[in-house]
Amino acid sequence: MKKTIEERSGFRQIQHVDPSNPDDLIVESQYAVDPYIEEAKRLSDQTPDKEIRHAAVIPQWVLEKAMREGWFNDPKKWKEWANDPDNKIFRTWPGQL
Repeated sequence: MKKTIEERSGFRQIQHVDPSNPDDLIVESQYAVDPYIEEAKRLSDQTPDKEIRHAAVIPQWVLEKAMREGWFNDPKKWKEWANDPDNKIFRTWPGQL
């Protein structure tokens, strides 16, 4: 059984309950990726400031994953995430961190 719990622009949460296992609850979060990609493109077209340079747009689901997995406050892990070729689409600056 599926039930939408919350829905707003670019985001939806769906509750899944298996009738044969009613004590298990799964909450699925769905995010629209296009707004993050568009924002990264927009920021990459801007001239970087001399003192601070924006490096990437971090999607909400990545922040949630970092919190769940315990690397939210780990700068080394964030560098790994940002430099991963799979995340290139979210980069706003082409250099290596």
